[in-house]
Amino acid sequence: MGRISMIILDTNIISERMTPNPDPRITHWAESIAGAEMALTAITVHEIRYGILRLGETRKSTDLAARWAVFRSLLSASQVLPFDEVAAEMTARIAVDCELRGISIPSHDAQIAGICLAHRASLATRNEKDFEAIAGLELINPYL
Repeated sequence: MGRISMIILDTNIISERMTPNPDPRITHWAESIAGAEMALTAITVHEIRYGILRLGETRKSTDLAARWAVFRSLLSASQVLPFDEVAAEMTARIAVDCELRGISIPSHDAQIAGICLAHRASLATRNEKDFEAIAGLELINPYL
């Protein structure tokens, strides 16, 4: 499949980094990979924004929106990877493969994995169980 040259951050990793007191393991991991090519997916942007917006006009939503704005300002537009035709093809293959093996995978997880495979990127996630059945997807668990 080729050399992994990029790390895509799953939603749970970004959510943890946005908390007032992130888990020290995540902070240490982020420092240990400084300089690595990092990205996130448009699916993660949706999940983060959805989570903030569904809180309504609350202090918590205002705080999270501010933290998201700071995090997002650190990324260039090219670091948010789209769900394009190649990713859609990879996602379809993932969904069919899992279905044939009797494995249930939420569509948003399949889409994130499809984007990772399309970009030959590894996925940093705490939820390895959600992705472990996907052939060819390299997982990184920063909590270990």
